Amino acid sequence: MSIGFIHSVENCRVWDHLQVNNHYGLVVVGTEFAESRTGLPHAAFKQEIFERREDHFRITNMNRPVPGIYQWVDAKYENTLKIDGKQEIQLASLAGDCLLHIHISSLTGMEWAWLKAKLCWQHWSP
Repeated sequence: MSIGFIHSVENCRVWDHLQVNNHYGLVVVGTEFAESRTGLPHAAFKQEIFERREDHFRITNMNRPVPGIYQWVDAKYENTLKIDGKQEIQLASLAGDCLLHIHISSLTGMEWAWLKAKLCWQHWSP
């Protein structure tokens, strides 16, 4: 999956690319960004590869485990979640302006069905 947003200081698009490991943890595997200034990467570490493309920078071969992601979601930051590089979800239209916590959990089929029903009920209740 990929999480995109407009950087609040440099006002440029950033994409962080993540995978889920075997222990249901998130791992940052790459990042792309248009500028390399305030608050944005400027170098690669260990086995990472820092590249300059035509109109952006990219770091690949990353392997940075993160327990979860906290991201301030606001329509002006164009927070976007992409799944498999195809399905795009505009997070502000889904969650509103809020602090969003993204993490991975293992659920049974019954737990997933209960959560889905609960979310649908909250969405459609006045």
